[in-house]
This record gives sequence, structure tokens and C-alpha cells, in this order.
Amino acid sequence: RHDGKLWNLNNYRTDMIQALGGVEGILEHTLFKGTYFATWEGLFWEKASGFEESMRWKKLTNA
Repeated sequence: RHDGKLWNLNNYRTDMIQALGGVEGILEHTLFKGTYFATWEGLFWEKASGFEESMRWKKLTNA
């Protein structure tokens, strides 16, 4: 529970993360939905998914 003190929000942060479904739940509804990736693969530069290859020859604009 949050104690109402604005200079100590650690308890509030923990409660909010739990209320929103934990870190995994937050990422599933924000990061994954916003990037259209279903998993962590492809979200980082070090590990490419196949998205780059599939988009290589696709016409992206009408120019």
C-alpha cells in the first residue's frame, strides 16, 4: 500500500506493477502490441528475426 508520501514511491511502484499484471503483462500490452512482435526476438539489434529479410524487397512508398 502507498503511504501517501511523494518522496518515497517504492511501495506505490511495486503495487502498480502488480496491479497492471507484472512486467510481462505490461510489455505484452504495450511494447509487443506497439511493435507487432509476439516475442522478444527481433526487438533488439543483436538478434534479427526475419522481418528485415521479408521487408527488403517490399515496396514501402509510392515514390
